[in-house]
Amino acid sequence: MTDYDDVVEDVAADLRRAVGSLKQRYGVAPWRIVVDPGIGFAKTFDQNVTLLRRLADLKAEVPLEGAGLLVGHSRKGFIGHVLQRDRRTDDTIPAHQRDVATAGACAAIVPAADIVRVHNVRAARDALALAD
Repeated sequence: MTDYDDVVEDVAADLRRAVGSLKQRYGVAPWRIVVDPGIGFAKTFDQNVTLLRRLADLKAEVPLEGAGLLVGHSRKGFIGHVLQRDRRTDDTIPAHQRDVATAGACAAIVPAADIVRVHNVRAARDALALAD
């Protein structure tokens, strides 16, 4: 499931097919479509980080034409690994303690993401207001 040649190009190709199918086969207007690159699903730690870092590239590869790009990175396991306090163990930060990092990531991805899905709305809103 994590066997990608280039995670950004491969995910972009999947999203292009999905958007094209919705528009052509079912006549769905682009403004009714929201695409999600699946951060945290069937991807390794490095692939998740690469997708977040290259969201603008991903968005440029998918002809959204009014569709939105949603990023649901809130409290994901890879954030816990980034925040791992003791590198000698596999202990990661528990999900409920990842909200500040999630908010920081929101601020970083703002230029590319149209929608962010978070657990702690207040922290994310504050980070986004500061980034904006």
